Amino acid sequence: MRQFQELGSLVESRWREQNYNEALFPEIAAHALTELDLTEEMDPWEIIRWVHRTPNLPRQQDRKAKFGNPPITLFVGSRFYVDVYFWLDGTTTVHQHAFSGAFQVLLGSSVHSHYRFEKDREINPYFLTIRQKFPESDPVGLAVGWIKEMAAIRIFGSPEPNVLGIRDFETSHLTLFEALLRGLSVEEIKALAASKSSFPHDSQLPIEDLIERIKALALFKSIFTGKRTTIPSVS
Repeated sequence: MRQFQELGSLVESRWREQNYNEALFPEIAAHALTELDLTEEMDPWEIIRWVHRTPNLPRQQDRKAKFGNPPITLFVGSRFYVDVYFWLDGTTTVHQHAFSGAFQVLLGSSVHSHYRFEKDREINPYFLTIRQKFPESDPVGLAVGWIKEMAAIRIFGSPEPNVLGIRDFETSHLTLFEALLRGLSVEEIKALAASKSSFPHDSQLPIEDLIERIKALALFKSIFTGKRTTIPSVS
């Protein structure tokens, strides 16, 4: 596309003038995005139409669509490329990118925050992050509250029942999720359920099966499998 060809050519020429100094690339790319201001003249839907019309797509850098749904490469330079990422219903956590450069939102919105970490107590990598952002609050309680709110929110036009992508969401999910985060064993959870009439258990499944169902949910799986997240050095 013409606009992205201009963007890529501008970045290529300015970076070449700096002898392809990698430390300068993000600044060069950011200035080029600001200068051309693609948001004023680019309709993301036109990109989709162009992809279906053009006989010659640039060499796609992520044909398996590991990042974006879908990612589309619109310019390939000698040492860099320009991608456009469409995000339909994906969610995110604090993360680090596997690439460096610059980005610009063409349509929609983006959450962009900076974090400073001073380790106090680690429940797991997710709740270390929450602890640092909200040092006066209980990280588990915050997370459970956020999950509850998101379970009631649905994206307009999305086939998913809520932004979590979890169908048949019940109060039991939250209760057991909180118990698991606090380190309770299955036997302790069962004893708690037996001793408290207020302990919600509105599922027809046994507690053991419901716990396994919660652990298997895509949103929670990485929390309970022991896989660690990458703490970002920049955001």
